[in-house]
Amino acid sequence: MRLFIALPFSGQIQSYLESLLTKLPEAKMNLNHHFHITLQFLGDASVEQTQEIQQALKQIAFSKIKLKLTEIGVFKSHRGFIKVVWVGVTFPEELKKLQKDIENSMKQLGFKSDKPFSPHLTLARIKFADDKVFEQQLKKINLDKLEDAVSKIILFESIFSPYGVSYNELLTIQAHD
Repeated sequence: MRLFIALPFSGQIQSYLESLLTKLPEAKMNLNHHFHITLQFLGDASVEQTQEIQQALKQIAFSKIKLKLTEIGVFKSHRGFIKVVWVGVTFPEELKKLQKDIENSMKQLGFKSDKPFSPHLTLARIKFADDKVFEQQLKKINLDKLEDAVSKIILFESIFSPYGVSYNELLTIQAHD
């Protein structure tokens, strides 16, 4: 199973991000319709490891975390081509602590982070774009700085098919308040 741990957003943020997809500049891309902040990507795990991950996550306590949308940006490939369009969020201490607690817990099970944590919501994965034009047009999008209180973490399994990626919720942990 291919697993990751994420913070999902409420209907209001989900709806707003869906509306942003229609404002993206022209490009060959895969639009994302499942908005979340990945706290840690775990990769492939066996059934036994998945059970251990679930038990470890049940031990993590956290409170609701207020997050606010901040900006639209891109991640580029090592060659400088746009690969991902994202929306950034604030990075309060509560989120830093939660992510670090999860990372430390998963490290004890043999899972290491593949890159530094950068909280964001993926809008689209770019296959091909006229990068200069795309970035200029992207800067023209006015982002509403919406705020949401995130109140759960979810262990997801990502399932790849010819129709795209789907996500299966394996475990949901609610905030303690």
